Amino acid sequence: MKKVVLITLLFTFILSLNAIAGEKTYGDKITTEKDIEISELVDNPEIFLGKDVSVSGTVVGVCATRGCWLELADKNDKSIKVKVNDGEIIFPIEAKGQKARVQGKLYKLEFDKEGQLINKVEDVHVCSRHTEEDSDKAKSSEKVVESDEAAEKSEKSEEASEEIHDHHHADDAKDEKVASVEGCKKTAAAHAECKRTAVADSDKEKADLSAVVYQIKGTGAVIFFD
Repeated sequence: MKKVVLITLLFTFILSLNAIAGEKTYGDKITTEKDIEISELVDNPEIFLGKDVSVSGTVVGVCATRGCWLELADKNDKSIKVKVNDGEIIFPIEAKGQKARVQGKLYKLEFDKEGQLINKVEDVHVCSRHTEEDSDKAKSSEKVVESDEAAEKSEKSEEASEEIHDHHHADDAKDEKVASVEGCKKTAAAHAECKRTAVADSDKEKADLSAVVYQIKGTGAVIFFD
């Protein structure tokens, strides 16, 4: 009787392994012909931002609660998280350590210094608990950047101040014979005010520096189980 039970358990175990082993597709079929290296995606994310990409690597992490994300790493230990909307695709915890290929759109999450998400990502359901994890990860890697808009605004303010300064000096040159000391003071005051405005704008934007995390909104994946 014991032998029968042992044989039955062994047979059930083998069947369960066979059910997991092999190639399994999640979500839509992958349509891209060539993958982007994860290291290239991580090092130059702005090039691929908003574009449909596919990557391959080893699964180094899986959402243990809802299976709504997995993290892929390449041979250089560069990794990227692939997020899916809850319930649309469920990645099994057994995928960890397996090879996988995924496709989706690269997007960006921006956080303020308090770890609060400050940008809205279209078509991506963002779980508050996961955003806290992503924010902490970004902070630990010290990947803090100034937004492009902040840099552009600061640059424009600097250019505006220089233009006003040059304009006032041009007027002074034309009216050199009749320029008064008071006129020079006004010119200097205008230039100083523009400079103060530019510095204030720059300081404000720096105060809002955000941690940035790039992820893939997954639409399809293939996991190769051993």
